[in-house]
Amino acid sequence: MFIDTHCHLEDENFSADRAEVLERAKLAGVERIINFGSTLQSSVAVTELAKNFSELFAGVGIHPEEIDDFDENSCAKFAELAAEKKVVAIGEIGLDYHWEKDSSRRLIQQKIFIAQLDLARQLNLPVCVHDRDAHGDTLKILQTEAKGLRGVLHCYSGSLEISREIFKLDWFIGVDGPLTFKNSAKLP
Repeated sequence: MFIDTHCHLEDENFSADRAEVLERAKLAGVERIINFGSTLQSSVAVTELAKNFSELFAGVGIHPEEIDDFDENSCAKFAELAAEKKVVAIGEIGLDYHWEKDSSRRLIQQKIFIAQLDLARQLNLPVCVHDRDAHGDTLKILQTEAKGLRGVLHCYSGSLEISREIFKLDWFIGVDGPLTFKNSAKLP
């Protein structure tokens, strides 16, 4: 049995053929799929989809590129969603410095990341972390703020040295699309 541990099937691009996509996945041996939210709205959507499709499970959270969607009530709303038995993770959360160059907005990303790690700890859920061009800060936050948590850095593009530190925390890395990039020097 295969499990797709990260997708975004709530995206409107799948509106016309979502059921067919799921059927093709099943025919290929993919029997479980974790569908991640990146905003409050998409987190609601992945939770609803998980109720309607037996093979779908959900992760809820705010992606670092969506920090403007986070407010003082967000964690409480995610906790409500996580009460659903098919919500199995907090994510996709983390840091993304690739597009965000403003240091004050990077600090906001860090605060929101930490708040969601705390939520995961309270709910005893694993975490799916997005880390793009923020490897040092991501590692530092995981070392200091993620004690007792388990999770994965999905779509990992950091160095071997940082991956070794991630493994010391008993976390996983996902080696995804960046492996295929022409400029992927470190990952292979």
